[in-house]
Amino acid sequence: MEYKVFIPCAGMGSRLGDLTKNTNKALVKVNGKEVITYIIDKFKPNISIVIGLGYKGSQVRSFLEKKYPRRKFIFVTIDNYDGPGSSLGYTMFQCKEYLQCPFVFISNDTIVLEDIPDPKENYIGYATERDVTQFRSLRLEGNKVLELCEKGATGEVRPYIGLSGIKDYNKFWEVLENNKQEFMKIGESAGIRYLLKHGISFRGIEFSWFDTGNLLDLAKTEQKLMNLFRT
Repeated sequence: MEYKVFIPCAGMGSRLGDLTKNTNKALVKVNGKEVITYIIDKFKPNISIVIGLGYKGSQVRSFLEKKYPRRKFIFVTIDNYDGPGSSLGYTMFQCKEYLQCPFVFISNDTIVLEDIPDPKENYIGYATERDVTQFRSLRLEGNKVLELCEKGATGEVRPYIGLSGIKDYNKFWEVLENNKQEFMKIGESAGIRYLLKHGISFRGIEFSWFDTGNLLDLAKTEQKLMNLFRT
């Protein structure tokens, strides 16, 4: 099927401290490879990838064009990635015109081992063996997503890993246009939450998740991937 992949790479990556002082967090290395390569290598070469660029954006573009000369990238320069009003939601709206088809959203600090499905259906990725307190989470009934919860949810919930497939892209953008203020603050999860409330179904898919978004999780991911690929 025809679809695109969206990877937002505009943010400062401040949770990684000095590691992102001179580089974008998508280019931080884990087990000898840049984080973004783990993501891109999950998709077939003919799939177009939309990249939102901001902080150290020229680094990201130069790296990707050199690393993947046959890939089709759509680079979108985000004019506000650090000032008042900057957010993941703002980055997504800047890229909206290039996402008028089913698409896969994946954070640039999310690594998974499994294949990432085409968005032939709406789906949300989750993990199991993680403390959910610092993440948004899913409430599930079997593999049906009942609710996408804010941080701090209690009960039988699973952490949302920043990976989702959006088949119903028209409804996604329509709902977000009508709830723009909340979307600007939260990002893609606001759109998913509204679609769920409007009766659009999402399937929950479990992944082996490796987070690289903060120093502690980055160190854990480095060790786990070293051990995994050594065996």
